[in-house]
Amino acid sequence: MTMKNFILPLCLATMLAGGCVEPIPAPPHTLAEYARIQRTHPQEYATSTVMQYNIQRVLDPDLPVDQRVLSLDLVSSLVGPNGKLPAEVSVVLSQNDCPEALRNRILGRGVGVAAVTNRTVPAGVSSDGGGGRLALSQLSQAPAGPRRTATLQWLIEHPSRDVLPDLTKLWASETPNGPDEQLFRRATEALAPGKWQDVLLDSLNATKFAARGSALAVLAARGAEIELLKRVKRMTAKTVSVQSMQTFAEKFDYIPGNGSELLACVIVHSGGKASLDAPARLAGQWRARYKYKFNIRDFHLLSNLASDPLRNKIGRDELVKQIVTKLGRRRHVTGGGGPFSKQAAGMTIPDLWNIVLLDEMLRRQRVALALRILADRLRAGLSSPRSGLVFYEGGEASAKLYPQSVDSARGDRDHVPDRELQRAGFGALCHLHTRFETVYNGDRAPASKREVSASNQGNFYGLVLTSIDSGTFSAFYYNPDGAVVSLGLFAFGK
Repeated sequence: MTMKNFILPLCLATMLAGGCVEPIPAPPHTLAEYARIQRTHPQEYATSTVMQYNIQRVLDPDLPVDQRVLSLDLVSSLVGPNGKLPAEVSVVLSQNDCPEALRNRILGRGVGVAAVTNRTVPAGVSSDGGGGRLALSQLSQAPAGPRRTATLQWLIEHPSRDVLPDLTKLWASETPNGPDEQLFRRATEALAPGKWQDVLLDSLNATKFAARGSALAVLAARGAEIELLKRVKRMTAKTVSVQSMQTFAEKFDYIPGNGSELLACVIVHSGGKASLDAPARLAGQWRARYKYKFNIRDFHLLSNLASDPLRNKIGRDELVKQIVTKLGRRRHVTGGGGPFSKQAAGMTIPDLWNIVLLDEMLRRQRVALALRILADRLRAGLSSPRSGLVFYEGGEASAKLYPQSVDSARGDRDHVPDRELQRAGFGALCHLHTRFETVYNGDRAPASKREVSASNQGNFYGLVLTSIDSGTFSAFYYNPDGAVVSLGLFAFGK
């Protein structure tokens, strides 16, 4: 499902300012919500979408147990009294930290639980992982420990190509040089001719391999060791993924770090190589002048800035001077983030452009008015999205809000974007989140540690706007490297 089909964009600068726009409801996660949406928005979500959404909630360890149980009830209702719960649900039973209430609920439903996998178990391996080993069905989620080590050692002696996707997923979740690093390498090499990197590169180039993103994550984390950039350039591309990687390697000296970044590269690449020429030239200029290293999260900025002749010739020193002057004149939340002047040296040139564009956006009167309308709606308890994305369009930054399921649950709490918004974020300048429900919210003004961590893990820039009093909000910019910069205090529009 594409982002366009999943969410309804609301233009912060125009649609909210023009009137109240009621967003589509989030996918239902209780029987009552499902019944209500069937009455009010019967065409909004297909049954398969509701099913998959609630399966993800059942498997989500960060959700409260009662919320996971409510989603399980809805899934059970959708499959019917004589149906089987989807196979993914049964994975919960194999998790060591499965809450007892959820486990009992699944086992006591009176609905058969489907098998976790249909994989054929090689001869000599019991389905329950006898001999101190794990069952192969548990391999992709196996925590470090004696049983995982024993399983990897067994696979070296009894290789089965069928386990390569799960083995790769597990390896991708580990840091380089972890406790079983050499066993992962040897087990992978036992599955096909060549070194472990050859096996994973060949898998990237295979049309039906089910763990392409994980294979890339393993390779990218060890890229310097195996000269990944050079190896990718020399490959004979058989898949769109490798074709895209080669294009970005040649034009930007860049290899995506995981499956999400690879998908972003594939989407950009689908527009044709010619569309990458101007951004690549600008990235090359930045690399020569400022030692800039390209990242796919910067492509949206580079692409639009490259076609903006009034801006793209402005240098780093002038950008820093502009920002210091503007932010120095503005009031800031006490103790919130370090002053820009002390962080400027560590800012990349995309950081500087982001700050300039976001500052311009927040100072526009129509944006201030739109934010006032949004704050009033949230404080009145009306349904409104509070997070979204900022785009660089027509020479200026503009924000669009997107309803997320986490919005209604988290309110003014931390912004951790859902998967669809995170994927869409690679085509934007940065993520946006507001904390407007509480009027006096100054103690929550800076980006939190969890938000900065999410930025690092998801590879995106962020902007958080927080209500300080009835007429004022603060703005903080943050990046994946851990920098948090106060842009100052701004007035809501009237």
